[in-house]
Order: sequence, then C-alpha cells, then structure tokens
Amino acid sequence: MNLYLTTGKRDHLVICQPGRDFPTSDFMGENGEPLTFSVKFIDGKASNVPSNVGEYLVDKGVAQRSPIMTDLAMAKRLEVHDERVRTHILLTSQ
Repeated sequence: MNLYLTTGKRDHLVICQPGRDFPTSDFMGENGEPLTFSVKFIDGKASNVPSNVGEYLVDKGVAQRSPIMTDLAMAKRLEVHDERVRTHILLTSQ
C-alpha cells in the first residue's frame, strides 16, 4: 500500500504502535506486547506499507491514500506584488 503525508513535510519517519488502540493479533507480539511499526516517507510518499498499518495511519489522520492534496501542501508559495499593491500568492512546483 502507498501512503502520502497530510502535511507539507517531504521526508519523515512515523513510528506507531497500533496494538495499543486495537489489540488484535496483527498488532501484537507473541509475548502479548504491542508491536512497533515504522513507516518512512520519502518526498511525502511511503511505499510497500502493510495494509493493516496503512489503514491505521489513514484512520488516525497521519497519512492519506491520494497524493492530490499533498502536492498542494508541499508546493512552494510565491508572493507577487503588482502595480496596484495587491499581493498574489502563487503555488509552484518544486
């Protein structure tokens, strides 16, 4: 499963323990302790995330399935002033 950050960060490491909220066999170790998962985002995208961990991060609002809104969050903002002293904010790609 591919995930995308909901913030404007490009590179980020998310460490989570979904077993604390949902103590199912997918998220618990043999000793009954919650497993720790780490998901590394590079350029705002994480690839090959296990689907159960991905669904957990999407439900928590940490990540999203689509890159559409992420592109806007990660765009550079450029302020331009015109002759009438109006300010225009442009979103540009990196």
